[in-house]
Amino acid sequence: MKKVLLATSALALVASAAAAEVSVSGTARMGILQIGSGTAATTYRTRINFSLSGETDGGLTFGAFTRVNINGGGTNAGNATITSNATTVPWSANNQGIFSGSRVYIGNGTFTLTVGNADGAVNAATGVWSVPSVGLTGLGYGNMVTRFNQTSFSSGGAGANVVRLDMSMGNIKASVSGGNGNDTEIGVGFSLGNVNLGLGYDSGAGATGGTTLTAGFDLSGAAITLAAGNYGGTTNWALGLKYGIGGGALLAYAASVGGASNYGIGYNYSLGGGATVKIGVASLGGTTRWDAGVGMKF
Repeated sequence: MKKVLLATSALALVASAAAAEVSVSGTARMGILQIGSGTAATTYRTRINFSLSGETDGGLTFGAFTRVNINGGGTNAGNATITSNATTVPWSANNQGIFSGSRVYIGNGTFTLTVGNADGAVNAATGVWSVPSVGLTGLGYGNMVTRFNQTSFSSGGAGANVVRLDMSMGNIKASVSGGNGNDTEIGVGFSLGNVNLGLGYDSGAGATGGTTLTAGFDLSGAAITLAAGNYGGTTNWALGLKYGIGGGALLAYAASVGGASNYGIGYNYSLGGGATVKIGVASLGGTTRWDAGVGMKF
C-alpha cells in the first residue's frame, strides 16, 4: 500500500508540473557611457526574470512575474541616476541584487486581470514606447512624451501596486488601470495592416496627467513612429525611425519634451546568440551623451 501511495503521489506531482511552468530568462549589458563633460565610465547591469504560468482545467490562464535587478557599484558613473528634463528615469537608480515587487494575473483569453507591480493602461495598450530609444542604456530616453508620469513597472522596487484589466479581441487591445492610489488610466491600441494606432488617457493632476497619441507605420525595410502627449498643459512630441542597413538597424529620433529639444541616433548590430552591439549618441536639452557596448539576452 505504501508503494502504491508513493507512486500515486509521484504521478500527481508529475501531472501538476505538466500543468504549470516556471521559466527563468535574463538580460545583461556592458559598455561605456559619458554624459556631458563628465568622465566616461563603464556601465553594466544584469537582470534575472522569473515567470510562472499555468492553466486551469476550465482553460483559465494564470501566472506571476518578478525580477532581480543587479546594477554596478554606487560610484559607477555609468549607473548613476539619469535625469531627463528634470524627470528622473525610475529604473536608473543604483540597485544591487534587489527583487522587484511581483505581479499576478489571471485571464480567459479575452480578458486578463493583473494586480501588483505592473504597467498601467497607457504603457500596456497604446504603444507609447514605440518611438525607438538609442544606445546601450537608452541615453536618458529623451523621446518619452509622457515624461515618465504614466504608471510603470519598477525593476528595482515595490512598484505601483496597480490593478489593470486588459481586453484583447482581434486587432484591438484595450486596458484600464488604477486603484491603490494610482491614477486612472485608459489605453486603446489598434492595428490596421501596416499601421498601428494608440490612444491613452491619464487622470493625474497637473504634470502627472494627460493624453497620448501614437502612430506607427511599417514600410519596406523601415518603421516610422510618431508619439504625442499633453501632460500638465505641455505638448510633447517625438518622431522615430528604425531602418535596416548593413546587416543591422539604424535608430533615430527627434523630440520636443518639456520644452526641450532632444535628438538621438544609434546603430544596433546582432552578433547572434542573443548578443547585440549597440552604439548611440543623444542630445537632451543641449547636453550631449553617448554610449557603446554589448547587450545580451538569455
